[in-house]
Amino acid sequence: MPPTALHPDPAPALHGVPVVDITATGPGRTPIQQVMELMREHGPVLVRRLHGRDTLFVADADLVADLADEQRFAKHVGPALENVRAFAADGLFTAYNDEPNWAKAHDILMLAFALGSMRTYHPVMVKVARRLIESWDRAARDGRPVDVPDDMTRMTLDTIGLAGFGYDFGSFERAEPHPFVESMVRCLEWSMTRLARRPGTDHSAADAAFRDDADHLARVVDDVIASRTGTDQSTAEDLLGLMLSARHPEDGTTKRFLRVALPDGVTYRTADHLAVLPANDPALVTRVITALGIDPDTVLDIRATRPRRDGLAVDRPLTARQLLTRHVELQERPSTQQLSLLADANPCPPEKAALASLRDDPRTLVEIIEDHPALRGALDWPRLLDLLTPLQPRHYSISSSPAADPRHADLMISLLEAPARSGKGTYRGTGSGHLTALRPGDTIHARVQPCREAFRIDAGAPVVMIAAGTGLAPFRGAVADRTAALAAGAELPPALCYFGCDAADADYLHAEELHAAQTASAVSLRPAFSTAGTFVQHRIAAEADEVWALLEAGARVYVCGDGARMAPGVREAFRTMFRDRVPEGKPDEWLNSLVAEGRFVEDVYASS
Repeated sequence: MPPTALHPDPAPALHGVPVVDITATGPGRTPIQQVMELMREHGPVLVRRLHGRDTLFVADADLVADLADEQRFAKHVGPALENVRAFAADGLFTAYNDEPNWAKAHDILMLAFALGSMRTYHPVMVKVARRLIESWDRAARDGRPVDVPDDMTRMTLDTIGLAGFGYDFGSFERAEPHPFVESMVRCLEWSMTRLARRPGTDHSAADAAFRDDADHLARVVDDVIASRTGTDQSTAEDLLGLMLSARHPEDGTTKRFLRVALPDGVTYRTADHLAVLPANDPALVTRVITALGIDPDTVLDIRATRPRRDGLAVDRPLTARQLLTRHVELQERPSTQQLSLLADANPCPPEKAALASLRDDPRTLVEIIEDHPALRGALDWPRLLDLLTPLQPRHYSISSSPAADPRHADLMISLLEAPARSGKGTYRGTGSGHLTALRPGDTIHARVQPCREAFRIDAGAPVVMIAAGTGLAPFRGAVADRTAALAAGAELPPALCYFGCDAADADYLHAEELHAAQTASAVSLRPAFSTAGTFVQHRIAAEADEVWALLEAGARVYVCGDGARMAPGVREAFRTMFRDRVPEGKPDEWLNSLVAEGRFVEDVYASS
C-alpha cells in the first residue's frame, strides 16, 4: 500500500491510549516537536492518526526499553522509511527485518566498529574538527555569525564521507553544500513531505524532481565504488575498503564434506542429528594458559562440593591442558557473573574498576583476561572452575540416508571464520573449526540425536524442502530415500527442493548426485545463488503459483538452515503468497495453522 493512500481500516484503539487525529493540520515541518507537544498534553503514550493511518508513539524510558527487546520485537519500517527506501533501498535504517543484504553488511562491518578499529578513524575526525574550528576562526576575524546546526551537519557529512568512503565533500571550503548533499537533503525532504500529502492531489512535478535527485545520488555512489572496485583494498582504512575486500562467513567460508564411520550397534534415521563434543583449538588453549599463568601439566582431580546443573562432569584425573581442551568453553562472551568473579579476583585497582564497569562487551572471556594482565596468576583453581563453563555439544544434521549406507553418517560443515567482533584477529567457530581440522582416521566424540518426528519427510504427501547452506543436509538424505524408493518401484508425489548457496562453482555440494536424483524424478531442484542476488525466498516468490498448487494438494513444507535471516524471509514469502491469493484472509493465522497441522516445519539454527 503506498504510504500516501488512505488507510482503509485503522487498527482498533488500544485500551487507555489516547488517539490524536492531526489530519486537519498535518505534521507540519517539525513533526517530532509536534508529537512532543501532544505528549505534554496527553501523556507519554499516544496514537497519532493522519489520513486514517495510526502510529503509536512512546516516550516513557522503561516502555521504550521494553519495546527495544529484540527477543520479542522485530524491526519495523514505518511510512517515512518506506519513502526513504525509494532512494536508499535496503540500507541500515530502511532494510526490512528479514532482508539479507544489510544483515551481511552488518556482520562484515562488526570489525570496523570494534573498539580497536574505531581508533583508526580518529585522525579523520580530528582533521574535520580542525576544519570546523578554522571556519569559526575565520568568521570571528570577519565579524560574521556562525550557523551552528548547519556547521554540525557539514562536520558530520565530511566525517562520514572520509571515514566511510574516502570521499571528501569539502563542506567547509564551499559557499554552498556539495551537490550530493543538496540532492540527499531534497530526497529526505520529499520523503517527509510525502507523508502529509492529501490523497488525490497532484505531486507529479515534485516526484519528477525527486527522481532526478535520486538518480544523482546513485551515480555518485556508483562512481565512488567503481573507482575502487578491482583495486587492492588491503591497506584501506575506511568502511568501503572493508566492504569491497571482506567476505561474509556464509559466502566465503570453507564448506566441507565429512564422513563418519559409526561404531558397531549405532544406527540412525534420515534427518537425525550428530551431537559432537568438540575440542578447543590447541593455539587457543595455549593462549589461555599464558593469560592465566597456569602450569599446563598440573594434574587436577575435580570433585563437586555441591550439585550444579552447569558444573563440570569429569570422572578421572586430568591435566590443566586436557581440561581446557576438552571440557570447557573458551570463546563465549562472559556473563555478568563471570565478569564479577574476574573483578573480585583482580588485585589491580584500576583493572578491578574497569572490569566492574564492563557492559555488553564484544570480547570473549579469553580476550578480556588477556586485556587485564593483573589476572595472570590471580585465579586459583577453585575460582577458575567456578569461572569456566562446561563445553557444550554442537548439533549437525546428518546428510546421508541409512538406505544408502547404514554404517556411515555424512555431515556438511560450514567453517565459521570471520573477523573477531572485538577487532582482534579472526574468530573461528569452536565446533566447525574442530570438525574442519579433522584428518582421516581421527576419532570424534559424538552421539546420534534423533530429530523431531515432525521433521521426518512424509513420503505420502507432496513436499517442499527449503534450505540455505548446510541446511541442505537432511534433505540430501531425504532425496536419497526417495531415489531408493523409486528404484524399488514405488510411486511418489512431487518434491521440490529450494536451496541457497553462493555459486554453482563454489559451494554447490553433491551437485552431481543431486542432479542424478533429479534425472530419476526423485526431486525437482531449485537452487538460488546469492552471488546472482537471488535467495531462496526470492525464488519461492517467483514460483509461487507452483508452490501454492502443491499446498492446495496437501504439501508439507520443511525448512532447515539459518534461523536469523533465511527462515524469517521464507515465512514472509509464504505469507505474501497467501495474501496475494486470499486478499481478505489473515496470513499469520493461515501460516500458524500450517505449523499446527505439521505442514510447515522448521529445523533452524545459528552457526557455531
